[in-house]
This record gives sequence, C-alpha cells and structure tokens, in this order.
Amino acid sequence: ILEAQRFIGHFFAQNVGLDLKKCQKRPIFPDIFRKKSYFYIGRSTHSLAQAVQAVGEGADYIGIGPVFPTQTKPEYEAVGLQTVRDVCGRVKIPVVAIGGITEKSIQDVSATGVRIIAMVTGITRAESIEEAVKKMVFFG
Repeated sequence: ILEAQRFIGHFFAQNVGLDLKKCQKRPIFPDIFRKKSYFYIGRSTHSLAQAVQAVGEGADYIGIGPVFPTQTKPEYEAVGLQTVRDVCGRVKIPVVAIGGITEKSIQDVSATGVRIIAMVTGITRAESIEEAVKKMVFFG
C-alpha cells in the first residue's frame, strides 16, 4: 500500500509540475518498517494564521479551504479567494486549494497562485464524470 501511495503521489506531482525534490522527505516509522519509505507531511488549514503555523511546524505542503461553500465540509466557513491569495503570497511551500471549486471558478482559483487545485463536487456531481475529469486534467 505504501509503495502504491508513493507511486500515485509522484505521478500526481509530476503531472501538475510539482518538484518533489524541493519537498523534504521524511522516513515512515523506521523502527517498524525494515525498508526505508518516505512520505510528505501535509496540513489542512483554514486561515493565514494556520497556514503560517503549519509551515513553522514542518509541513511540506498545505491545503487551504474550503475556498467556497461546499457540501463535503458544511461545518467550515468558506475562506474565499483573498485568503488563498494571502496564503500563497506568504508561505514558500506548495499550497493546495480545495473546497467548492467548480469548472466555473477554477480560473479565479488558479489566479491566486496555488500550485494545485483539488476538486471533488465539481467532478462527482458533473453530468459526465469522465468529461469533467478530462477538462480538469487539461486545464491551464
């Protein structure tokens, strides 16, 4: 499972242009596993203060959101595009925007400076999931 996760992570990162060599690699439980494996520490954040704190605590990348209201995280208030822009301008690690992002809003989210855009509802609720994914894979 760990090898599969690492492969998927590298495949995803290469296809969005993220340079994994710039991310700090960390051993996974070296006292438990005989084989050396690595992973990257990501942190979900909902404000500029949390993003800065996550960087200070050693996160390799952060997620910021939900950018817009979303049914997948109804308990969280949307952070908005300005917060995403502020986070991208302040931290020096990759930022992933997530939450309420659709085909209609993806250009605006992209303009904030995020390295990666994660989309759930915009794809899973599309008339054709296959077509929605194709559009997003070739976005930009």
